[in-house]
Amino acid sequence: MIIVNLSVLSRSADIVGSRQPVPEGRAIWAMLFERYMGRLAVISNEEYDRSHFADWLKREGFKASFFECITEPHPDLKAQKIQLMGAAFGRVEWYVDTDPKTCAETTALGIPTILVSVPFVVRPEWDRDKEIRQWDSLVEEMESQALKAAERTWRD
Repeated sequence: MIIVNLSVLSRSADIVGSRQPVPEGRAIWAMLFERYMGRLAVISNEEYDRSHFADWLKREGFKASFFECITEPHPDLKAQKIQLMGAAFGRVEWYVDTDPKTCAETTALGIPTILVSVPFVVRPEWDRDKEIRQWDSLVEEMESQALKAAERTWRD
């Protein structure tokens, strides 16, 4: 059984429905899913409604064997819960997370662990104080450009 933390698959958000998947997380999931024939589970550090959690997994294409919310604040308690999941669902072959403290604790318990670190880089043009154009002004600009292009070839 491979246990993947939701923080590897998506960016954090207040509600599960607004979490945005991470491309690198999708790639890791796809590789592990194929190699381990779908024996993957997802755990979340936040408490989510189970039906919303299941809907999010289905909508985003993460077919998990099971999913669970572990809201333990301490990494050692979280690692112990992961070890207990292994006792209940089968040996944990890998644990994948973005939290180095939890990864250290799971490693100390003898669980093979992968620490994932994918920096979120803000593009330079997003940082500047740039006025965001409203949708209707964009439509007007597109229509203006189309009219100018049509006028250029009108007399031909």
